[in-house]
Amino acid sequence: RPKSLMQIQPVLGLFEAPMINVVGNHDDDTFGRKHYVEALAMPGAYYTFTRTGWRFIVLDSTEGDRHRRTVGDEQVQWLKGVLAGSSRPIIVFSHHPLFSLSPDHNVRNNLQLHKLFVESGVVAHMSGHFHVGGYTVQDGIHYLTLHGMAETKRNNSFAIISLYADRIDVDGYGLEPDRTLRIK
Repeated sequence: RPKSLMQIQPVLGLFEAPMINVVGNHDDDTFGRKHYVEALAMPGAYYTFTRTGWRFIVLDSTEGDRHRRTVGDEQVQWLKGVLAGSSRPIIVFSHHPLFSLSPDHNVRNNLQLHKLFVESGVVAHMSGHFHVGGYTVQDGIHYLTLHGMAETKRNNSFAIISLYADRIDVDGYGLEPDRTLRIK
């Protein structure tokens, strides 16, 4: 394992909450996707789980070339199966946003994924990568891009997300604003 990944392991072990990891472009470029997934004991580069009445889907948006990432065909087929089999509200995570203020940062096949989300009742997609963050609603789906931690000199940026039957509350810290995402 690369030294920096080994150094963070004891810190991550201090968290009492479950850790849900998403592969990002720097993880893939620096450590390699396979090594990163193994080092953090992730179930895979993309996976799904349920908790408290919700289905969560973690996508690997680091496929494709270095400057224009995508969710690959095999993963899209897997996603279709997961979405078809869910009767719970769904939140999807990926490192790269589907809709951001800078389309160059978006997942290349964002419109294909968005169409699947609309057809399947996804309520929200949460991502990072585009460090200035952002938020939009497309066809009733909330697209939240969280602010990056890398460019915050004085205040770290993060959020605590709380889920309710009718809304998702985002309690933002640092540059991340508070938001209430209403669920229809």
